[in-house]
Amino acid sequence: IKPEVVADYAKVSNHGQLKFVVNGSQASWDELERVVQEFREVGIEWPVYIMGIGGTLEGLKVTEASIADEAIQRGYYYTTRAHVHIWGNAIGK
Repeated sequence: IKPEVVADYAKVSNHGQLKFVVNGSQASWDELERVVQEFREVGIEWPVYIMGIGGTLEGLKVTEASIADEAIQRGYYYTTRAHVHIWGNAIGK
């Protein structure tokens, strides 16, 4: 994680986003909050998008709703793994 490097990009364009993958555990949320704070400390105010971990539709279904709910409660956006919903775990699509 190099927030200062991202801050240099933000000088060129402030149209970025931060996107993180979490597994829904408290440890993953704690790490996310720490990292987002590091970006905020160098002036990166880009929106934060959260994506649940999972390479299969079955795996996503286990955690997707709870991760989406938690992301929204924390003030983040949730984005799904659309490629998994469309193609599953297919390689090369």
